[in-house]
Amino acid sequence: DLSHRGIRKDICEKYGVRQSVNTMTGEPDKHFFFPSGLSGGWKRKNRYDKTDQQIYGKYRGLVGQKLAGKGKMLVITEGEEDMLSVAQMFTDYGKPNWKVVSLPNGVNYDSKKDVAVLDKEVLEQYDELCGFETIVLCFDMDKPGQATVEAFADVFAGEVKIRVISLPLKDANEMLKEGRQKEFIKAFYDAKEYRPEKMEQGGDVAFEEVHKPIPKGVYVKTFPKLMGMMRGLRPEEMTMVLAPSGVGKSTFYRELV
Repeated sequence: DLSHRGIRKDICEKYGVRQSVNTMTGEPDKHFFFPSGLSGGWKRKNRYDKTDQQIYGKYRGLVGQKLAGKGKMLVITEGEEDMLSVAQMFTDYGKPNWKVVSLPNGVNYDSKKDVAVLDKEVLEQYDELCGFETIVLCFDMDKPGQATVEAFADVFAGEVKIRVISLPLKDANEMLKEGRQKEFIKAFYDAKEYRPEKMEQGGDVAFEEVHKPIPKGVYVKTFPKLMGMMRGLRPEEMTMVLAPSGVGKSTFYRELV
């Protein structure tokens, strides 16, 4: 088991986690093996040294993805131990079937730019993840974790509802080890829906605001039919011109100028 992290044997068995054994003594050893989410590969992690990790075989998908299957709600954690911690707290809360998975390779964070990039293994599961109604992100409360929240939401927020858990401690495993399971469950229910900066929900916009008459803009005489359809070009709006290469976008721009 992962008792040094507060995680029980039954939860480890549910997710197929293995532990190496010392061949001389027969006692559990320092290495844990986490199975790949969609293939037969494994990730080996050292109990004492977080930097000592190694991948064996094909390692695809999110950890626990095959076990999670499909459904309405999915919780995604930053690491495997956090995934097991959340699963254990859900089980103790009476919700053993709530679905929890983990990012396969943690976060990819650039400290100089303070930005994170999603792992390609996550991006490859785009269609599968968008099959859920709600994705709840439970990433670490440090800078890398919160930057990854932004990176994940920027990709998926347009297709699925994203909620973000805010914790008083660094991560879910810390909450479990400190015996603060009830606080975690409350934080889960209080998770706020992610809203990209400057984006408003339709329900928050007044009906009168939507139905204001479009003001007349600047008409370019070269394109009378187009200007009639657009009611001209307005300085408070951004107009995008999209067309394949060589069609005449630059010529069109010059005519507008």
